[in-house]
Amino acid sequence: MLQVRPRSEWRDGYQRLRQQGESGELLTMQRTRLTWHHGTEKWEVRLGFQDVRMFGDMAGNTSGYGAIAATESWGAWKPNANTRFTAGRQRIAFDNERIVGAVNWSQYGRFLDGFRWDQTTAIGTTTAALTWDAPAGLTRIMGYHVFTADRHRLSQFQPMQRGNLARCERPQITS
Repeated sequence: MLQVRPRSEWRDGYQRLRQQGESGELLTMQRTRLTWHHGTEKWEVRLGFQDVRMFGDMAGNTSGYGAIAATESWGAWKPNANTRFTAGRQRIAFDNERIVGAVNWSQYGRFLDGFRWDQTTAIGTTTAALTWDAPAGLTRIMGYHVFTADRHRLSQFQPMQRGNLARCERPQITS
């Protein structure tokens, strides 16, 4: 799959207050993603790369722009219809991306390195994930369960984070 997404923004005081005499600026960026996905009954593989560039800049001169990076590179094993194990850089989204999501609205998106286990039973779906962010020194353990019955849905999220922003958050219950 090929995705080309240009986006223009008017920045007037972006990330800091505008100084007297400064004017805003119009910036145009483009995100290009190329993704390959293959799956069988028991296995799935996805490889994805992206390049984000700002028009008018020299390639590679602006930090964060003009660099090709891996967005997704994972493999999944499905031993049965209700169980799935995934390892690698992957998109993790909980509760329709309200709690944890891929933030695909941003130019870069969010993809997490780690392991994930999904299990579906008669009372709902459980996901457990262990992710790490080496540059930031963060390790996250996330548990998420969605109880489903008829038309009712109750979800519970249990995060733990260790590293530079070390803290253990309380469970969040959403419905």
